[in-house]
Amino acid sequence: MSAIERFRPGGAADGGTSGSRTPPVSPQTALRVAILGGIALVMFGVIFFRLWYLQVLTGEQYVQEASANSVRDLPIAAPRGQILDREGQPIAASQW
Repeated sequence: MSAIERFRPGGAADGGTSGSRTPPVSPQTALRVAILGGIALVMFGVIFFRLWYLQVLTGEQYVQEASANSVRDLPIAAPRGQILDREGQPIAASQW
């Protein structure tokens, strides 16, 4: 046996019984990982479906609401007092 074969996974250094150096996973741990993976997959599916629903099915409604909300003129009354010169004559007055 050569030096390379001795240290290769599955070679003589680890007994030659397995091709992997990771410990075996218990069935209980595998079940937990599978359940958590399933829950995560369902959650991503729900989020993906909701995003698809908002953009594809109701997207036009939100485009119309956004365009109606973009710009509108609101007159704001801002009455101010008169600006007078030193003799008491008005220089500027509010037009409201």
